Amino acid sequence: MPGAGDGKAEYSERDLDAFGVNAAYLPAESEGTVPRGFPFPVIVGMPAWDAKRDGLTADWAAARESKGVRPGDYLLADFSPLPESLFSNGAATVLRAAREFAVAAREAAEAGKIAGFGFRLCRDLPQTGDAGYSNAVRAIAGSSEDWAFWSTDYSMANRGELEALVKEMGESGVPLLATDPFFGGRLSNVAPEIHALYYEAPVPRAHEEWALRAIWENQDVVSAVIPPCGTADFAKRCIYAGAGRANSLPESELKVIRAAGEKLLTQEAKYNTFRKD
Repeated sequence: MPGAGDGKAEYSERDLDAFGVNAAYLPAESEGTVPRGFPFPVIVGMPAWDAKRDGLTADWAAARESKGVRPGDYLLADFSPLPESLFSNGAATVLRAAREFAVAAREAAEAGKIAGFGFRLCRDLPQTGDAGYSNAVRAIAGSSEDWAFWSTDYSMANRGELEALVKEMGESGVPLLATDPFFGGRLSNVAPEIHALYYEAPVPRAHEEWALRAIWENQDVVSAVIPPCGTADFAKRCIYAGAGRANSLPESELKVIRAAGEKLLTQEAKYNTFRKD
């Protein structure tokens, strides 16, 4: 599905239809409403957490009203960023907030104002442990039986760290909407040692195809957000994504993905250490 960082579609209806796109994503920072006459369902992100109030945003009731959202669209409650303490104490405060949001969104769905709703929780806090993050995701997912999906940044670079959680959530009926599949663009132009892994792989694939294959291989991922780009690049990326299927790669190619992911994690650790110094 295409992403729209500024809330404006970069592709024509004809483009989107030809590429087999079935939804678009407007992140929480986007302003404005869904483009009038847009022919595909839209997943509309909305900020759900107010750090100053230590609770839901003041306009959380918009989930019930769903202004600017059409009957076939989805709401995505963005609970990022959250105070670190909420990850260590079972996220009790977030749980209450998530339940309130889910109740309002369910009313909107039952009234036919939206098709469904999900939640987003980014793993971007520097000292948040894996267990704390997983507990927070579980807590939010457990606040309602009606979450259609959850979302976080998920790519080859952090696939290994999140794989167990993604699988657990998928098996419980809440698949992942993966954002940032190209890891901030770093998977589009990889380091020489990772390029060498691709070059020696059994099947030649472009850098971005490897990035998307790593995501689509997971059957617990419902879709991935392709960042805004030129029409030609978007078409290419859609072809890569469309060719991917869960559990479709042989072990020889999965080894390439795992090896590349490990090298990416090592590079990222070195980068973060340098950046802090």
